[in-house]
Amino acid sequence: MRQPGQYSSYLAHLGLLDQQEMATLAAKLQTAPGVIEAVVAPDEGVAYLKIDRASFDAAAVARIVRS
Repeated sequence: MRQPGQYSSYLAHLGLLDQQEMATLAAKLQTAPGVIEAVVAPDEGVAYLKIDRASFDAAAVARIVRS
């Protein structure tokens, strides 16, 4: 049996979002390399990401957040 991966947390600051933007952004963030799970908290203006440090691309996440 395979051992579960060692994942880390990453916090991305987003600013204010509406409901539509929140759903779209969460889906886009999950496509970034190394992102295992993405949860957007619009009232906090952040996204909580579960990442695999070995393949995580912070620059890709930053591009998604800026777009």
